[in-house]
Amino acid sequence: FYVTDGIGYIRYYQDETDTSNHSVNFEIQSSSSGANQFYFNKGVNVTGNLAINNPSPNITLKDTTDNDDHHIYFTDTSDNVVYEIATQNADGGDAFTFYSSAQEIVHRIGSTNVLTTTSSGVTVSGGVSSGAITATGGATQSTISSSSDAPLVVTSTDAYTGIQFTDSDDSDFIFYHGSNHHFYTHTASFSVGGSTIASDYEFQVNGDANITGAIDVAASSKFTSNTGHPTVWLYSTRPTLAFTDTNSFSDDDDQYIIRAGSNNLQFQWYDASIPNTYTNLTLSSNRDATFAGNVYADKVSSNVLYTENQAISVLEIDSVTTPSQYLITTNIPYQNGHAMPTINIRGYAYGLQKTVDLTVVWYVYNGNFTSYKCSSSGGWSPTISLAQNASGKIVIHLSGGHYYTKMNVSVVSGLNMMSLTETH
Repeated sequence: FYVTDGIGYIRYYQDETDTSNHSVNFEIQSSSSGANQFYFNKGVNVTGNLAINNPSPNITLKDTTDNDDHHIYFTDTSDNVVYEIATQNADGGDAFTFYSSAQEIVHRIGSTNVLTTTSSGVTVSGGVSSGAITATGGATQSTISSSSDAPLVVTSTDAYTGIQFTDSDDSDFIFYHGSNHHFYTHTASFSVGGSTIASDYEFQVNGDANITGAIDVAASSKFTSNTGHPTVWLYSTRPTLAFTDTNSFSDDDDQYIIRAGSNNLQFQWYDASIPNTYTNLTLSSNRDATFAGNVYADKVSSNVLYTENQAISVLEIDSVTTPSQYLITTNIPYQNGHAMPTINIRGYAYGLQKTVDLTVVWYVYNGNFTSYKCSSSGGWSPTISLAQNASGKIVIHLSGGHYYTKMNVSVVSGLNMMSLTETH
């Protein structure tokens, strides 16, 4: 033992060059059950490596004052702290802290960096198994990046596996119900293709929607498109609308169908008990209407057709009730000198047990009906009135309808209905 410049040294010196062990041992030889320890009341500076050899080796850091400022420092050659393990964080709060001045902190197993922490965040190279996880990022968004088709997999042991998205007070949320494979909301609205949603709506698609499955709507719906395009466009190889009245149909599988055919629109009845589909009405692209059965009406309006000096049947009146009147709307304009038609109304008034055979003519001159006449060869003689409607077309009114009356209306065109060249 010697002292140099105020520093004491205990030195064991040997000058042998062989490979023999020349270690120095400090030992306490005692059979006491006490601590039997070496105590240093000052710091110990070890310039070589430190090895602890014991059946149960341990290093104990004891805070003898406030139990919260343990430190293990890793310094560079200038004694700057590069890494630190401490029981306080940077704000002085109690926390078990791993600190790095600049470099990443890595949890490594074998040759794999399983967990890497940098100033940008945490990177996990494998799976994560955990209980509840709470991530508080403030204004910083969280990103999961992976080449997998399913970078985030949520699994639960009960029937309600899913992901729930809540607001700040947990009152509104969107939940993915895994066992039923659907999203649902609590009181929140759901918007697709944009962050905004119109008031009074729970669901909004901001753009076109391609739906390949069925849609069930339990409440009334309205369409508010004003773009000039079709509000509802059924675009398929068999565009069809089907209606089932569950209150009145004798069979809930029966359907009243509107569908597009070969350049036409068809109104059909589907009888599920047979099963078979019957076409009742076909509207063609050339504006013809074809009825598969009878047409029954109390009041009928018709656009009258014309041809030069040829009677054309333009309207069938088949009333199975007892109307109070008949109003026949023609397509003849109320114009001076425009027409001098002959209207024939023939049929049978079953309730009166009388025939119907009426011929009506008129002419419009100087803004008034003139030379209007009616002849009757049948047993029913109703009061006949001529007038013009709001569209400027002539209407024929027959008063006093009767039970089960069937009539046919035909017309012969007259003066000025089409051009005529005469040769003398």
